[in-house]
Parts: sequence; C-alpha cells; structure tokens
Amino acid sequence: MERASSPTRASRDVIPVLSFLMPPGQSVPLEIKPFEEMGAVARASAPHRHSFYAIFHVTGGRGTHVVDFKSHPIRPPALWFISPRQVHSWDTTAPLRGQVLPFTEEFLRVTAGADSGMRELAFFHDLEGASELRLSAAANQDISAVLQALADEYGSAALNREPALRAWLQLLLIKAQRLYATQKPRPAATATAALARKFIQLVTEQFIQERSVPVYARQIGVSTGHLHDLVKQGTGLTPQQIIRRELVLEAKRLLAHTELTIAEISYRLAMEDPAYFGRFFKRETGRTPGAFRKRIREKHQSV
Repeated sequence: MERASSPTRASRDVIPVLSFLMPPGQSVPLEIKPFEEMGAVARASAPHRHSFYAIFHVTGGRGTHVVDFKSHPIRPPALWFISPRQVHSWDTTAPLRGQVLPFTEEFLRVTAGADSGMRELAFFHDLEGASELRLSAAANQDISAVLQALADEYGSAALNREPALRAWLQLLLIKAQRLYATQKPRPAATATAALARKFIQLVTEQFIQERSVPVYARQIGVSTGHLHDLVKQGTGLTPQQIIRRELVLEAKRLLAHTELTIAEISYRLAMEDPAYFGRFFKRETGRTPGAFRKRIREKHQSV
C-alpha cells in the first residue's frame, strides 16, 4: 500500500490519496498488519483518503478519529470502517494498538464483474459518514479470533490461499454486520436498504460527472420513480438530496484541506460558473464558501 507523505508546495491543491500497491511477495489486494507495522499509513495525523476500503481493529490507544469533519473519541475495543473517498485522520494521545486491514472491492469479486456484496454492508457508504462498531469483551474475542486466522492465512503459502483469505474476510464482514445491526437497529438487511446503499455507493463514485437521477436508476435497473420511493424510504432523503449532500461534502473537503481557489473548486466539481457554485453552497450550508473555509481553519488552529 502506498505510504502517506506530508503535502508539499506542489501538492497543496489536492487531498493526499493512498492507493493500494501490492506488498512485496504478495499476490492479493489485501493486507493485514498491526498498527505499529503500518507506520504513518495507519496513524496519519494529516487528513487523507484511500482508494480502497479499510477496517481498523483498535484494541488500545487514546485520542480522536476525525472523519469528514466529525470528531469521534477512540474507545477501544472497536472496529472502524473507512470507505474510499472519505477523508480521515487520527489525533492520538496514546499510540493505537490493534490490526489494520486494507483491501480492494475487487478482491471480494469471485469472478470479474460479479457482485462484491459491499452494498449489503450497512457500515460502508453510510449517510452518517463514519462507522464505529464498539465491541464487548466477548465480541472482541470473537472478532480477534477471525482476524488472527486471517493474519495466519495471509502469512502462509498454503494451497488455495486466495479463496481462503476471501472466505475469512467475508466471515469477518458478516460478523461485523450482525453486531452493527444490534447496535444500530434499522432495516439494514432489507432489499430497500440494500438498494439505497447501492445508490449511495454509485453517487460517491460518480457524482462529479453524473447528477441525473434517471441515469442512476438505469444503472441500478429500476424506474426513476421506484428509485425515488425506495431511497426516500431507506434514507429519509430523496436521491437528488443525496447527490447534493455529496457535492457539498466534497466542496467542504476541498475548501478545508487544499489551497484551491473557490473558482478552481467550482471547476473541480464540474460547476463552470463560480457564482452559481457560491449560491449553491450557501443555499445548502448557510455559509459562503469563503466563510466556511475561514471558520473551519480557525477551528483547526484553535484545536
């Protein structure tokens, strides 16, 4: 996996992105290591995002986990789930302990083009933006056993190693989904919720170039009206509101974490008229882009 680096003068117009690079001697897009062996990748204090999914099993440490402008206290033992494009950082007062598990969605596809099953998981692509799963002693023991088995398989050269790793990862995700459903009861397993998460996943991947609800409906294979009804039922928001939320969130990320001008951010978001972008942002947030940038940076400086 690509290691994080401090932003340089030439890179101040982008948010650092960690991409998955196959570790030496490995042939699968998955890695599992203790926090201390992951170095800055696992404990980066600078805001960054990933091109892959990541699960953090935190068994020790203190501080704050910041995910898309929301600060969450680190309360071990817990699992944290980070989706691609989310911007996060760790602000720790005691070193984190536990396991870090990055993997690509493609790894879960048994065959090319197959469904990875990611949209079935309530803790990824969640509207709340950050997914923490606190673990009881018994649950932590159960999760730790699965992670240990996965780590043992990862370090082996046994026959059929790749499908075995995929099976252990799928078991981990199933156990996490069951625990998540008990802590945050909602219709997470229904077809309606799965379709809403599929829509959210597509929006997070395509919102800059695609903002047409009918186009998303065609991708999912339902009518526009049916998509509207099911997304509204599953999330409480309309599809168009979700698209606007994603646009606003990305605008906030760029305002807070880059030196791009407001006009440049407007163009990055495929809004050719900076004045329109300013009106859109103020309508959605109650602040102008410049006022938001000033406020968020003053807040970070005070912290």
